[in-house]
Amino acid sequence: MIRYAALILLWLACPAVAQDFITVPDDPLSDDDFYRVVACAAAPEQPCAKPYVRWPDNAAQDLSLRIVSVAPQYPNDIYTRIHSAVDNAISQINAAGTVVQMRRAKAREIPDISIHLVAENEGDVLQFAPDPDIAGLLMPSGYVHIWWNGKAQITRSIILFSKDIRSDDSPSIVLEEVLQSTGLVTDIDSAYYTNTSIFAENGPNEIIHLKGQDLRAFQQHYTPS
Repeated sequence: MIRYAALILLWLACPAVAQDFITVPDDPLSDDDFYRVVACAAAPEQPCAKPYVRWPDNAAQDLSLRIVSVAPQYPNDIYTRIHSAVDNAISQINAAGTVVQMRRAKAREIPDISIHLVAENEGDVLQFAPDPDIAGLLMPSGYVHIWWNGKAQITRSIILFSKDIRSDDSPSIVLEEVLQSTGLVTDIDSAYYTNTSIFAENGPNEIIHLKGQDLRAFQQHYTPS
């Protein structure tokens, strides 16, 4: 799909800056090569450029997420579409057969994954960042930021959506961002995957189901150790 999401990762207090997609040949990858691309930014037959990070099992079994802030000027129709798309993302992930089970956080509960609908359009500088680590962000349509500890265990995540995200694109972009908040952090640049993977760098933003190699990569990431 068209890549709207930028990704910054922090390992303890040190930022790990890496490209957000890997270019591969326009042919299908093996399941293992596909997984390594999206999980650790490894091109085929190359070492990982990012660490493998995942939610620990005790947290993964009850991952909470919620839209925690909505800018006053955020379009109501897009808010409604994103709210519905979150339900679809939860359903897709919970049906994947892994340890990961998501739910909407309760009203006063601090969610593991917080979602913010911001006042900025795509390309604007984020004026009121929900966390100082992303102050000054050049806002894409969708953005995920995750933190992990020294054991490569994810501790929290935030997701932002711009004010001008296209309503028709939002279900697919929401699924991608929620999925990436589980640790599958890199996209694939390949014509072969344009219409077949939620991780495709360029595409029509039409994928709203977790299936094929996307599903298998998610399942592999949360295979019991």
